[in-house]
Amino acid sequence: MIKQIGIVISKEGNFAKVKVKRSSLCEKCKLWKSCGISKSSEIIIQAKDDLGVKKGDLVFIALSEGIFLKASSITYGIPLLFFLSFAIISNVFLKSEVLSFLFGILGLSLSYLLIFLIRKRFSKEEFNPKIIGFYGKNRIF
Repeated sequence: MIKQIGIVISKEGNFAKVKVKRSSLCEKCKLWKSCGISKSSEIIIQAKDDLGVKKGDLVFIALSEGIFLKASSITYGIPLLFFLSFAIISNVFLKSEVLSFLFGILGLSLSYLLIFLIRKRFSKEEFNPKIIGFYGKNRIF
């Protein structure tokens, strides 16, 4: 389970917006320099709230490694698979590197279209972190 401490900055229904410092996980990721999320030292995350938090609460938020891996696979794995498949198959039949590259780009584009079309099958709540507890009893605001 990936855990992080943050501060609740607002509450909307069963979800709370939590400000957290960029975690050490970001620094271990090979793409952290190009990720828009990690450019700031603090990020705001929408987290599921089953505990009734209030603005100013210090809380623990968590996301399971399985969900993290699933999201990474969808984001990076599917497009890579489509790109390589289209490029390799077109190279076998067309024997042209330039056309293989262009078909690879076509496969990449189709993968993003596919992900866009099936995105509603994935529960948004499934990919949201969850508030799992309070950190201390003091409110900040």
